[in-house]
Amino acid sequence: MSDMDLTLLTEEEIALLRDTFFQQTSEIMEALQQEVLSLEGGGDRKEAVRTIKRHFHTLKGDSATIGLRSVSRVVHRMEDLMGRLEGRVSEFTGDVIDLILKCVDEVAAAIEKYRASGDDTMPAYLEKLIDHVVGDIADKGAGVPAPSGAGRSIELNSSDKEKVSVALSEGKKIYRALFTFSPECKMKGAGALILERQLLDAGEIIKSVPHFESGEIETSDRIECVIASDNAIDELKSWCYVPGVTSDVNIEPYAAAEDKLSRPRGVRPEGRGPGEDEHAPDSAAHVKGGEGVQTIRVVSEKIDQIMDLVGELVMGRSMMVRLISDLEARYPREELVSNFQLANAFVERSLSELQRNVMSVRMVPVGRVFKRFPRMVRDFSRTSGKEIRLDMRGEDTEIDKALVDMIGEPLLHIIRNAVDHGIEMPEVRESKGKSRYGTVRVEAYHQGSEIVIEVSDDGRGIDTGHLKAQAVEKGFISADEAARMDEREALTLIYHSGFSTASVVSDISGRGIGMDIVRSVVEGMRGSIRIRTELGAGSSFILRFPLTLAIIRGIIFRIGARLFALPLGAVREIIRVFGDDIERVGGREVVRYRNKVLSLLRLHDVVGGAPMRSTGRNEKSFVMVVSSGDSEVGMVVDALEGEDELVVKAVDSSFMSSELVSGAAILGDGKVVLILNAFGIIGYGKKKSADGYQLTGDDRNKITDNR
Repeated sequence: MSDMDLTLLTEEEIALLRDTFFQQTSEIMEALQQEVLSLEGGGDRKEAVRTIKRHFHTLKGDSATIGLRSVSRVVHRMEDLMGRLEGRVSEFTGDVIDLILKCVDEVAAAIEKYRASGDDTMPAYLEKLIDHVVGDIADKGAGVPAPSGAGRSIELNSSDKEKVSVALSEGKKIYRALFTFSPECKMKGAGALILERQLLDAGEIIKSVPHFESGEIETSDRIECVIASDNAIDELKSWCYVPGVTSDVNIEPYAAAEDKLSRPRGVRPEGRGPGEDEHAPDSAAHVKGGEGVQTIRVVSEKIDQIMDLVGELVMGRSMMVRLISDLEARYPREELVSNFQLANAFVERSLSELQRNVMSVRMVPVGRVFKRFPRMVRDFSRTSGKEIRLDMRGEDTEIDKALVDMIGEPLLHIIRNAVDHGIEMPEVRESKGKSRYGTVRVEAYHQGSEIVIEVSDDGRGIDTGHLKAQAVEKGFISADEAARMDEREALTLIYHSGFSTASVVSDISGRGIGMDIVRSVVEGMRGSIRIRTELGAGSSFILRFPLTLAIIRGIIFRIGARLFALPLGAVREIIRVFGDDIERVGGREVVRYRNKVLSLLRLHDVVGGAPMRSTGRNEKSFVMVVSSGDSEVGMVVDALEGEDELVVKAVDSSFMSSELVSGAAILGDGKVVLILNAFGIIGYGKKKSADGYQLTGDDRNKITDNR
């Protein structure tokens, strides 16, 4: 791609061009990293090398277009390196892959620096490192033939073939040209640029070896090209003969154009951004080959705006349902009311379909998050000496984009703990009869209205006895409290801020930060986290999230005169208990529930006000069993108002700041209902327990025995 003169563009056009570059570059860098890692994964290494080279080529041209010369220069060297390795994939040692990944990291950092400050610099050592590796390959005799173009036919990749197909559809002829530099040409780089301008005036350059802007030009004696032109061969020869630059011009028909290339599916649309060819991910109007599926790039904020409007319509639907209910009560036999009901039913069906479709647009594959993990596991495996395999499943499982943007860090931290604390050294694993290779598995799947993500390993497991001993030593709990803890309670110790069992602080973990933040983030998204472990066999972290944060099904209830709601998924069950079924143990109200003891919580202590009615020993109360992960509590409520679809709205922290409230919604009659956070409720209950109302294992046994 020829450089674009930015001085010919308006400020708005330049800004749009750069925004397009930054967006596409992010996708290219992500794809590059995945392809480089696939070289170690035993896939089609030749195809991976070609893809990596193609990505570097696209990135080189795009960065040069917006003025990132240093990035373009480094990426061009990497493209040349990939060209030398293209015929010798066995040369891709761990050190070479380390270099490519290092280059990807530095280029990404340089682009971000340019985006933030306009600084276009790259570390000087990087080019020297690339040259050193290229020199080693040259010493071994690896690489492609000298770039003179002699004795070989130039090879076209799929992008080049698409250009040829378009040119053929426009009636142009395809030629192979070989230009030999004149002995009088002392500045071949400048001469090559003159020749390139002549060729561009005569037609289109499909491909050249070496590239006209390549550093190899100075050491080459000729340039080979594939060009498309309306001109005849004789006209092209006279056009491209440049005295003092070329001594010989050889042009012939490119036979492969007719014999090997497929006819075009359609002409390339105009107005593409930099590098937007068939290989640019999700390009602006991209038809997937053979599938007939057309995709379009849309700014995510526009979809969010549509979702907000759908939310308003959902609230309007609730208002209509209540109005119709009032009309039915007032005019039970009125035909107009019946017609109104029919019309509303039609609108309701259409709105439900619209809601489902808009929700499906917001859904993206969770694999977008999973792509971050192979690099981290690979790097840790090389630096630690551990042999680790990463098994990822369910990457196509879809989840709301708002959740995808937030779950990456919690998952990353759990995987860090798995590879650092869980997986043993190869020698240790073999001594236990295990494979040298430890496995970390990340799996995503749908379960009802939730997405479940499991992170498991086949490592040493979690020693709950060691956890309790460390917690006592560091002052998190007393020895008596540790003695009363069962395994499930002991596992929750890892969520304490500052708690760590690692004896050595590493770059990966061991600082005692992270798992408390992980749980806070997960449950702040109305999710839950649960741990399963077996000593010597491994551990699993099971995370559950709602499919969307925008619209939920909720149970509405009343505490005193106030309305509240809980997400339907957080309520395990609703039971009714008599007053004489409630007992007090250690100052805490409890009730027996399914052969276990359930702690009760009355939110009157938080929201204030008096109950709607007094509850005697013979009166029944509603108890909502609220669960989050492995924890649950019984929340006593005054009255159940029903179930409804709620559009969640954020609550301004200046108006209300509480861990118990995750949002608010407006009902059809205009009333505001606060949506409670299950994690916050259970946490509140535990906080009260820490103040002296802890229900111990012994107390549970006493209650069970007495019943």
